[in-house]
Amino acid sequence: MSILDIAMQDVPEVKNAPAGEHQVEIAHAEEKVFNSGRAGLSIRLTILDEPDCESIFHNVMYDMEGDSDSTKRMMILGTKNFVESFDITSNDPEDYVGKRAWAVTDLEEYEGQERAVVKKFMPAQ
Repeated sequence: MSILDIAMQDVPEVKNAPAGEHQVEIAHAEEKVFNSGRAGLSIRLTILDEPDCESIFHNVMYDMEGDSDSTKRMMILGTKNFVESFDITSNDPEDYVGKRAWAVTDLEEYEGQERAVVKKFMPAQ
């Protein structure tokens, strides 16, 4: 087989999920320290109700020493929203894979490209 033997015309293009509410599933999760020095979770979400959509990448950032009260509150509320919506009961990110919730998404421009972003999560019903 050579590169030109691959049936590329049969593969649909991936697109961004439209803004709205979508059922999502955690495909990958890992703890990391981001370039800012802030620790958190890096998550890749699969959109279950929109075929041929790109995964959504989402970061859950932890609060850290030196944060202002408002920043600390925002970080803790974001973490709480994630934990409660996905029913997280473990500290091991590998246990998060396969968990489902609903996500409210919007479209934003990032580095010249439009992408879907999560505004908030809601528990799966």
